[in-house]
Amino acid sequence: MEITIKCPDCGKELKVSIEEATTVASKAVLTKKQEETVSWEEIAERIHAGAENAIEVGDEIACTLKDGTEVVFVAAAINPYAENEVAFVIKDCLPDLHNMNDDCTNEGGWRNSGMREYVNGKIYDLLPDDLKAVIKERTIIQKQDDEELSSADKLWLLSRTEVTGTDYETDFNDVHFPLFKDERSRVKQVDGETYWYWLRSPYASSSSHFCIVSNYGNANYNGAHNSGGVAFGFLI
Repeated sequence: MEITIKCPDCGKELKVSIEEATTVASKAVLTKKQEETVSWEEIAERIHAGAENAIEVGDEIACTLKDGTEVVFVAAAINPYAENEVAFVIKDCLPDLHNMNDDCTNEGGWRNSGMREYVNGKIYDLLPDDLKAVIKERTIIQKQDDEELSSADKLWLLSRTEVTGTDYETDFNDVHFPLFKDERSRVKQVDGETYWYWLRSPYASSSSHFCIVSNYGNANYNGAHNSGGVAFGFLI
């Protein structure tokens, strides 16, 4: 008995027997990642010359912190807030958990949080010097209780809007980062285990909570005094 099949190479229709049809090989697609050793200065020069051609969302850059911790940074958005810039986010959380505030409050939002001081102090100091030299300072504005809270930061946690793509009322002029296209892409680990991590957005319906990403990749919230995963970002 003969059947008609389409050739996977040329597209022509062919008449073959059932026995022959079962031997036709399927097509497999092999995707390879190319590795390149570059300095952060070289990466910055490429980005500033034209971010869209220099790097793609999902590209990864591995480096070592000054305490010996191996980390990977991922390109999360191209030109999110200005031309010729890239937003990078740490691929997985830092090994140490940390709270947003010592007290269970979100008063003052990200600007007044202990977490902001922690990542722009202790964590920033751990970055390689050549990386620190190319990080752009970013102005972050949040709205809380009809007040605009502004801060200038080298390192920052993601906002709920940047992760989920849904405009959240406390996030002023934030945009969605294409890296986080679905819940699977938002999941992060702490020491090899999936764990929830902090967002910088104060939870609008409570005076004691900040938003988080759960270990399932969905947006949620938690008390500011609890210890959670730390996943920071920066702009080049």
